Amino acid sequence: MKSQVEEHIIQGSEEWGNSNFSAARDHLNKAWNSLSEPKESEGESFHIAKYLIMVNLELKDFELALKWANQMQTCHMERGDDGDREFWRGKVLYESGKTQEARNEFITANKKSFGRCFIDEDIKYKELIVKVDEPLDFKAVVEKADHQFLKGEFSQALKLFFDSLNFEEALDNPFVHLRKGQCHFELQQLDKSADSLTRAYMLEGKEIFEDEEPKYIEFLKTKIKT
Repeated sequence: MKSQVEEHIIQGSEEWGNSNFSAARDHLNKAWNSLSEPKESEGESFHIAKYLIMVNLELKDFELALKWANQMQTCHMERGDDGDREFWRGKVLYESGKTQEARNEFITANKKSFGRCFIDEDIKYKELIVKVDEPLDFKAVVEKADHQFLKGEFSQALKLFFDSLNFEEALDNPFVHLRKGQCHFELQQLDKSADSLTRAYMLEGKEIFEDEEPKYIEFLKTKIKT
């Protein structure tokens, strides 16, 4: 027996095939709402968000497309990081007329996917970065992630801290694990928060929490002996 999530995805796909994009969107929204909490942890969440980006682009609803592109950044983070998240966010930004922001996303997508994200896509997206050769920089990624965290943009910050883990320097960096754990905490992903905060604590001890809000170390005390 198919789950409600699967049923709505299938029905959405059928409506998509018949170019009934509004009906397809309705079914995909129902598929998303049928996911267990936290929805972003479910394996299907990534694909549902991607399909909702696609259907909203067809409907020229760029605001909703961007909402789902942002949502996609923290969906099923255990999935391989192949640049697909950045590509789809870049595509939405491009179609919304935000070409500079789109270019930044495409640069990252191109690096992570070794160009594969652009295969079978409109050449206009690749042309935006064809002359760009900007290496990803660990320090720059962490600084950008920290900036997002301090602004309270925890989903975007978490996505960037995951990006930073692609660099060898991140593995033993207590600050990265601290901030990643704090993002998980603020997003109510408490098991993942405990894992990251524990790693930060093991690398630097209580000192890493000294300038942070007490709630993080108090939460960690409920998980490990500090």
